[in-house]
Amino acid sequence: MTRKTRLRWLILLFGCIGCGKGAAGKELRRGYDQLVIGQSDLLRFYSMLYPNSPEAHDFMRACDVGDYASDETALKTFEYFLPSFIVGHNIAFGDGMCRTLPQLEALSALATKHEFVLGGAFINLPEEECRKRILVFRKAQENRPDDNPETVETRLRLYHEKTLPVIKHAREVFANDFLEVPGILEPAQKAELIAQHFKLEKHQPATCG
Repeated sequence: MTRKTRLRWLILLFGCIGCGKGAAGKELRRGYDQLVIGQSDLLRFYSMLYPNSPEAHDFMRACDVGDYASDETALKTFEYFLPSFIVGHNIAFGDGMCRTLPQLEALSALATKHEFVLGGAFINLPEEECRKRILVFRKAQENRPDDNPETVETRLRLYHEKTLPVIKHAREVFANDFLEVPGILEPAQKAELIAQHFKLEKHQPATCG
């Protein structure tokens, strides 16, 4: 990673649903004191702020059927939240951000405009293992209504059709600022590999006395 200290970084966490992006993000937040922003969270926050907006209706439609929100909706939330979220952070992480090529292109333009740099970490886990984690383990723990076989298969299809081309493009464009992480690792191990690649320092809790 060629670090320029005057610039800020947004590292995109890529991977199939169930690969452990969220768990790795939690470890980056806890162990390395990093800002982690989920694309679904941005969409949810925007929908709460503007419940009658076209973007809120599109997000609810997408949730109901396991679809991606439209590129226009995603871009609206990027423009609304990201510049202010990233201010004050040398590095932030985008969990599941940029699910289509138009979204990556739009975010690249936004990064240029607001002077932050994009990188990527791809958590690579076989599809069958992802499917098992969602339908067996995560459903037992979280019981999310969208973790049903039909919705999961829709999301896997969308991942193959729309998001894998994003990962391939990001690998080429980000070059040394792109890392592939074995998805079979524990969340803390994933976070450690990402931290080493992007030269993050371990968070040291404040002590008294």
